[in-house]
Order: sequence, then structure tokens, then C-alpha cells
Amino acid sequence: MYRQTYPNDEVPTSNLAVLYGRLGDFEKDLQMSQEGIRLAPESNYGYLNASWSYTALGRFEESKAIANESFKRVGNAGMFHTMLALTALAQGDAVNEEKELAMARGDAADLVRFLLPATANRAAGHGQLKQAQEFLQRSIELTQSADDAETRAGAICQKSLLPALLGDKSGPKLDPAAVLATSKSPEIKSCIAYVLALSGRDAEAAKLADELSRERPTDTWYQAMWVPTIRAQIEVNHGNGAKAVQLMLRAKPYDKGNAGIIALRGHAYLLNHQPKEAEAEFQSAIKLQTEAFQNPSAWLSELYLARAYALDGDTAKARTAYQDFLATWKDADPGQPLLTAAKAEYAKLQ
Repeated sequence: MYRQTYPNDEVPTSNLAVLYGRLGDFEKDLQMSQEGIRLAPESNYGYLNASWSYTALGRFEESKAIANESFKRVGNAGMFHTMLALTALAQGDAVNEEKELAMARGDAADLVRFLLPATANRAAGHGQLKQAQEFLQRSIELTQSADDAETRAGAICQKSLLPALLGDKSGPKLDPAAVLATSKSPEIKSCIAYVLALSGRDAEAAKLADELSRERPTDTWYQAMWVPTIRAQIEVNHGNGAKAVQLMLRAKPYDKGNAGIIALRGHAYLLNHQPKEAEAEFQSAIKLQTEAFQNPSAWLSELYLARAYALDGDTAKARTAYQDFLATWKDADPGQPLLTAAKAEYAKLQ
């Protein structure tokens, strides 16, 4: 309605771009971003959104070009160095990532909201959990001085989320009360509940999911996506694949950009003895390896896909998928449980 009433106003167009990006519809995100640039060529939002969507689509050179164009039209804003660093991270370009990171250091807000969580995610997705925790600890320290409670709570939660995803029981045990004392936002509550579910603390996770559902009765983001996801993980914990699949179907229209939720639906299908459906989900998650936030499940899904192929009896594809995962994890921390399991599973296929 806002966009129809004020067709020459950039704000609704930029807001739609962000929304489409959040939903994982990066083509529509790009379309809205380009329209935003047309409407307001001196504003930074269109360029930033376009660069983000180009990166998610794996169109790295175009992402860098539009970010560099912004320097000419808008000025040398730190946020564009942050975006260029994120693009380099997604591309696996360590040299340019470090170069842009150095230029973005003065923008502490974007550093802790975007760069440090993304670098932690990518490190975890490559089995480098120690390095991931160092990035998050730095984020926690920076947010203490910047007095950014929600970002700090998110980093604390992420410190427990990453080892839970990797099946590393040596990671820090989540203290929900301590995190909630920092921030009680719905995003933080959903993170806590998800970590609890991943860690097998089902009763605590279910209680927090119920609380979220009561508090956000008309919020589609939680009612259709996060609350069912938390409950589905609990069902997976109990071996109830069919129930988990049923729950996860509610999230499907909204989760195209979230590799973690897509991968969980794949696990539910595997548990329900539906390997082909699981394969499709894991392939979708893998396509998100170019997304700027670098959700570790996009990389872990290489292993999950190998297991789905193995269950489906396709040994040749399973071998290739295991090889992809082992290549991704070639510099992983020694003794990571997933790496040990993957090597043993791969050896059985030889």
C-alpha cells in the first residue's frame, strides 16, 4: 500500500528488498534493489541491498561492482567495505576479505552485527570451531563497550549454537537465564530454544517455544517458521520423522534463505526413510553457501547429502559428496566428531 501510494519514494522499495532477501528470494530482492537505486541514486540502501543479493546469487563480480559504484555516488561509507568483506568471505577470497575488513574496522556496529557472526559461521561450517569461538568472543567484547545488548546476546547464543550443530559436546553449555538477562527479544528467545532443542534439552526448548507462540500470536515469522522448527527438532530427537516432516512443511514458504531450517527438514525426511526428498532439501541448503551470513548448515549439508545418497543406495554420488565435505573440512580442528564420523562412513564405501 505504501509503495502504491508513494511510487517515487525509495523507502518501501528498499524495505521490500530486505524482506525478499530475508525470505531467500534473492532475484526479487535484486529487482527491488535496482528499483531503489533508480528512485534514489544518492541513497546507500539500494546499492547495499543489490550487493547483498548479487552475493547471495553467487554473482560476486557484480556484487563488488555495485558496491564500488556506491563509493562514487554516495561516498566512502564503512558499510560498503563491510559488504565487500562479506562478499570476499562468501567467495573464499581471504586477501580481499582482510583488505576490506581493515577499511571497515571503524564501523564497529556493522562489524559486530554482520562481519564477525558471518566469519564465525563460515569457520564453523569448515570445522574450525576454535576460530569461530574466537570471532564470537571478540563480538561479545565489542558489544559490551558499545552497549548493544541484543547483538551481545546473539553472539553468546551463537557460541553455544555452533558446537551443538557440529555435535561437539565440549562447547559452552547454554545458560538461558544469563542470555535472557541480556536480551528478551523474540529473535534471542528463538535462538535459545533452538540451541536447547539441538542439545537434547527438550523440555526447556518446548517451554520456550510455547512462550514464543503465546507472545507472537500473529507473527508469521515465528508461528510458521521458528516455533515449528524448534518443535520439529524435538521430534527428530525422539525419532519421530513423520511428525517432524509435518511440522517443517509450515516453514517451507518462508525459509528459502535459511540453510539451517532447510537442512533440518532434510534430516526429518531422512528419519522418515524418504532419502530423495532429503537429497532435494540438502541440495537447496548447499546452494546457500554464497549467502553473506554463511550459515554453517550450508556447508554441513555436504555431509548430510552424502548420507542421504548412501541411504538411497547411490554409492557413486555418496562418495562424491563425502569427498566434497572432506575437502571443505581439510583444515578442520583435529578430533571434530563430524570429521571422524565422515571419514569412517566414507571408508565403508570404498
